[in-house]
Amino acid sequence: MEGDEDDQRMLDSLFEMVEAVPEFSRYRVDVVEGAVLMSPQAEGHREILLSVVEQLRGVHPRQRLLSNVRIGFPGRLNGSCPDAAQLRAEEKAEGPEEKKDTRGRGRYERVEFVVEVASEGTAARDYGLKKDVCARAGVPGYLIVDPGPGPLPSGHATE
Repeated sequence: MEGDEDDQRMLDSLFEMVEAVPEFSRYRVDVVEGAVLMSPQAEGHREILLSVVEQLRGVHPRQRLLSNVRIGFPGRLNGSCPDAAQLRAEEKAEGPEEKKDTRGRGRYERVEFVVEVASEGTAARDYGLKKDVCARAGVPGYLIVDPGPGPLPSGHATE
């Protein structure tokens, strides 16, 4: 699949360019459907994510959890780094290297569910683009932790 390899090379290049700029280290980066999405790392976001991961670790082995690891979801130029992802139970007996492909990226086929912490700046893509990419990849669960006040973005309902 030459097109897939071209997409992977393009994704690698995009991530390498972002990682080469020291100022961008304070940003979370995803590439979804070819769009580079950058969000500043806020303290509140980090605290919520740590709380979620701590709760997950209370009932699931550490080996089943990923956080901010690039996962190459199917589709053109989809290299998302979910806030957290949990692997399917059958993966728990395998070592950490089995969670990732040969390039160190998470394997989307093994993802049981994804967790995203929404904010005012990320809600539209968390409820839209990223959720759609996970659904098309067959990820069974997608949890959005939305600490914001007010209603959900237009056209969205709790599921």
